[in-house]
Amino acid sequence: GLEGNDTTAQSGTVYYYWVKSKNALETSAFSRSDSGYRSGEINIQSIQPRVTINGASGQVALHRGDTLSVAILLMTTSSLNADWWVVIAVPGGAWYYFDAYTGGWNPITGGFTPTYQGALFDFLAPIEILNMSTTWLPTGAYVFYFGVDTAMNGALDSPPVLVYDSTTMTLTQ
Repeated sequence: GLEGNDTTAQSGTVYYYWVKSKNALETSAFSRSDSGYRSGEINIQSIQPRVTINGASGQVALHRGDTLSVAILLMTTSSLNADWWVVIAVPGGAWYYFDAYTGGWNPITGGFTPTYQGALFDFLAPIEILNMSTTWLPTGAYVFYFGVDTAMNGALDSPPVLVYDSTTMTLTQ
């Protein structure tokens, strides 16, 4: 097989490569792509996403009719490019993801897109992504997730790093 070492690659970024072979008579078409990344320089402690419900994290109890406010914040010393993900699991097993470009929540029915793609940066003041009354919501557990993966490729994946936080809201009558 063919081996290579891209010494110009940035740590934590996934790269895609195609190769051609060439001899004195001809040059081949491009191969199928393969991906790779440079690891070893990412400090997972330098990326700390957080999701809160009504300013609290962990387990939050609300009653039907209460206001639900969901916010995200990120503490990081890294400026790596990353996929940013905000998703919710709702009672009954459905999942939704937040689309920052439209400001809306979309059902996950197969593949889904990142909430945002770009360099990591600090935002210590929470950004509210949902504010609504719980009056019409079914009772049960809602789990909100905010995470980043440092392979900015539009896929929720772990290599090289996936870091996330979750907060659960239990809604009762």
